[in-house]
Amino acid sequence: MKASYLNALKAALQEHRASEKDLDEVLSDYDQLYEDAKASGKTDDEVWQMLGEPKEVAHDLIDTLQLKKEKNIKTKIIAVMPFISLIIFFVLGFYENLWHPG
Repeated sequence: MKASYLNALKAALQEHRASEKDLDEVLSDYDQLYEDAKASGKTDDEVWQMLGEPKEVAHDLIDTLQLKKEKNIKTKIIAVMPFISLIIFFVLGFYENLWHPG
């Protein structure tokens, strides 16, 4: 039951694109919390209820985690577009005197 809880938590954190370092730390912490609760005599269902649903836990923790940033060529092109447009505007304006269409 502990393994299924930790696997569900890991899957939920991966959906939120948590970094590997944070993922390992959170899973380690919840592993210890699970063991402590079991040692105090709680059943698996009680522990699951005490710790919370994995998706809710991941949602609550997402503000404290570093997220993976996807490197995407589209985002770089979009970021550079205003500068390219401005350069084209000035080139057409100064060399071809095409200020009006711009």
